Amino acid sequence: MKELPEFAHLSEFSDGFYIRDIAGETERVVSALSMEDGEATTQIENFDYGPMIKEVGTLAKKITENPADTELSTYMFYYRAVARHIIALYLHIDQYRMFRKTYDNSSNFLDQNFGLAKDHVPDGLEILALDAEKSTRGYGPEVDTVDLLKQGKLSFVLAYPDYACAYVKPGCNPTDVHKLDAAAYMLGGNSEKYFKLMHLAVESKMGPLVKAAQATIDGVASVQRAALLNAAADAARDATSAIIKMPELSDPADYLHLRWFIQGPYNSPSYPNGLTVRGVRIAPGGETGSQSSFAIMSDLLSGARFNFQDDMLNKMEAIHRTTREQETILFLDRLRAAAAKLQSPVSVCDEEKHARARLLQATNFYLLGHAAAYTIHVLAQQKSTVVVDRKVEVADTDKKEDVATGGSAGSFLIKKVIERLAFLDKMIAELNASSCPFDGKDAENNKLFAKQLDLVKNHTQGIGRDKALDLSMLKQIVEFSEEKAVGIKPPSA
Repeated sequence: MKELPEFAHLSEFSDGFYIRDIAGETERVVSALSMEDGEATTQIENFDYGPMIKEVGTLAKKITENPADTELSTYMFYYRAVARHIIALYLHIDQYRMFRKTYDNSSNFLDQNFGLAKDHVPDGLEILALDAEKSTRGYGPEVDTVDLLKQGKLSFVLAYPDYACAYVKPGCNPTDVHKLDAAAYMLGGNSEKYFKLMHLAVESKMGPLVKAAQATIDGVASVQRAALLNAAADAARDATSAIIKMPELSDPADYLHLRWFIQGPYNSPSYPNGLTVRGVRIAPGGETGSQSSFAIMSDLLSGARFNFQDDMLNKMEAIHRTTREQETILFLDRLRAAAAKLQSPVSVCDEEKHARARLLQATNFYLLGHAAAYTIHVLAQQKSTVVVDRKVEVADTDKKEDVATGGSAGSFLIKKVIERLAFLDKMIAELNASSCPFDGKDAENNKLFAKQLDLVKNHTQGIGRDKALDLSMLKQIVEFSEEKAVGIKPPSA
């Protein structure tokens, strides 16, 4: 705050709209909900963003001159996160107020009308958010913003890195989720806090996956890649504990309140005409944990990606390219090129083939955990379903599918798992005829996983929701523990 006095001013302005106390769920006396109709949006329209725009410009210049200074880049992410949280509030607060007044919890949330989101934001806030995003995407101040928007290289609305952005509380060691706080809030309260921080806990565990990716790009020997891929598989398995824990720390019933501010315009009924930014009409994807690079990177490393040309991952990759930073996109492009050259069986030793199968299996564990969290947090709360098996009979009242917050994430995550299970079976058959058979606990886990998959799939389709979703089998498979769930891994881990 001392380094960026205008950011401190912006953050304090944002704090004034929080509806709940961060330490709990008690509603504040003065918040965006208690204000008169239109007052919150009027305050946002009338706020002077000029000093912040100037400070961001100065910060962007320093970053351009010192590209290796990660502290400066972190400051810019804070700026972007807070600005985009204010944007989310501006776009959706009127809808949320209507939701609070008229929501009927006895019928499908998606069949109810709470009005439309705003289709633009105030000029000053627009400039501030775009200038900050340009810098975090790796573009200097001189690059034309409108051209970037037209090329789909700026997403503008709240995205995964924004809500996951967090900081360490003073005097605390950053190895525990409970010692962190989100950089910004919309609703406020513990439910929003842990919804965000548990996604961050997942990302913190992915260092071994990035190391394996870099080794692939660098062309290290196959036997060395095998060791790194095994470490990545272990990390992916541990990350499953974090996503399973999220519904325990973040009250699922509160998601219907939180979703207003994070849904984004992609295919959303809130934005029938898209969102206009600098005169350009855009429709970027709404934020969702599905935007993580985790699954895309894992599929490239395991080789699964090269066996599916038109599958459920295509949609996720398309949205990912408009919501993530340029360096992330370029890194994945380099990985794709390197991994594509390693698909010939003769270029890969048996140890690496085994490690690839373990990584694919562990990624399936995580993706099913993510789909489980989705159906618990989203689908069950809004009394809607996603059809995975077309042969399953779904009541007419439940047939409407969610198209916001990542669009039917439960459906494409589960379908992605199902598609890759068949490929994994093929990999296992080949391994069992090699010097590195896929046996023992790994093979037993596959059988148990199939049973857990059916439970999550049924819950997603509305079957058996009279009981809580039983995730005990997945917990057993990944050896769930509190330490794995809430532990944060430092970058060197």
